[in-house]
Amino acid sequence: MGSARNTPNSWRLALTSSYYTSREAQTYLRIGKTRLFELIKTGQLTPFKLGGRLRFEGTDLRAYVDRERQGTAAA
Repeated sequence: MGSARNTPNSWRLALTSSYYTSREAQTYLRIGKTRLFELIKTGQLTPFKLGGRLRFEGTDLRAYVDRERQGTAAA
């Protein structure tokens, strides 16, 4: 079976989940691991730990996408 990035169910999860793992956040944002951790380091995304693992709130991910869209439209 392919990676989570390529499975049709990964997009359904991205649309319905409240909390995302790092890998799911990467898939949702269509970015790599390095870029995800850059966004965390610069404070553009704020993860929390659940069960000892990083999680991201869906509303935070959508807000980031909205900010990026507004920045692109203004440029």
